[in-house]
Amino acid sequence: MAEITMAKALNTALRDAMRADPRTLVFGEDVGKLGGVFRITDGLAREFGDDRCFDTPSPSPPSSAPPSAWPCTATGRSSRCSSTPSPTPPSNSSSATSPSSATAPAAR
Repeated sequence: MAEITMAKALNTALRDAMRADPRTLVFGEDVGKLGGVFRITDGLAREFGDDRCFDTPSPSPPSSAPPSAWPCTATGRSSRCSSTPSPTPPSNSSSATSPSSATAPAAR
């Protein structure tokens, strides 16, 4: 098996997911046309279009907590992560998460 970098593995996994399901989106800070600072999303906007891979602004001033510590909720194949807690959890959520204990949803 050929060795690849973590960045290439993540890029390949995102590309495979986007090819497998046309509903899959990639969005966030610095993920669009330039491919992000580590090039994790490099080429995705070019291949799948700006409507499926795009930059979004930060919703609030920079947080001291890393994004992996922000609250996340998952519904089916999508997730929502925010630097501020949701006012109410989604109706199918069994429990709300606090910023100190939240983690990103596991891959399906």
